[in-house]
Amino acid sequence: MRTLSGAASQDNDGDGAGLTHRWEQLQGPTVALTGADTATCAFSPLVSRVYLFRLTVTDSNGLRSASDVAVVVDTYDPILNPTGNDVPTAAVTAPATVAVGATVTLDASGSSDPVDGDTVTASTGLIFFWTQTGGPIVNLDRTNPMRPTFIPAIDGTYTFTLYVDDGADLSPGATVTLQTGVVPMSRRVALDRIA
Repeated sequence: MRTLSGAASQDNDGDGAGLTHRWEQLQGPTVALTGADTATCAFSPLVSRVYLFRLTVTDSNGLRSASDVAVVVDTYDPILNPTGNDVPTAAVTAPATVAVGATVTLDASGSSDPVDGDTVTASTGLIFFWTQTGGPIVNLDRTNPMRPTFIPAIDGTYTFTLYVDDGADLSPGATVTLQTGVVPMSRRVALDRIA
C-alpha cells in the first residue's frame, strides 16, 4: 500500500481550513484510489511502473491549485520483478534555456534497451513515462511520447523526469532542467532593427 498526502496544502490565508481535495491518476497501470476526495489517499500497485497522480485543491471561494506527484515502484523488487530482465536506460535532452511563450520539446530518442526479447511498443521499442518534478506547472503534450512538448507561460526553472518501460521493467529516472527568460532569436532580430 502506497500513501499520497496533500495535508500540507494551504490557502491564501496561510492554513488548510476550508480546502477540498481531489486526487486523480494521470499515468500508469490503473489503480483504485482509497480516499480520493480527502487530503490523504492510498493505492496498491500491482506491477513495477511509474504511477502519476494529480492533487487539485479548491478553497471556499472556488480558487483552485494543482500539483502532480510521481510514485516509482522499484523495478528491482525481488517480488514484483523476479525475472532478471535487463533494465532499460532513460535518456532525455532539451535546450538549457528557452523563451517564455515558445514551444519546448523534450527529446527521449537517446533512451535504449538491451536486446533481450522484451515485449515492447512496435513504434518506438519503449514506453515513455514523463513527470514534471519542478517549476510552474505546465500542460505537457504527450501526443508524441518520445518527444513531448510544452509552452512555458512564465519565467522559472522547469524540471522533468523520464522513465522508460521495456514491457517488463522500468528504468531509473533521467532528469532534465530548463531555464526560461531568453528572448527568441526572431524577436531579438526585430528588436535590434527597431533600435
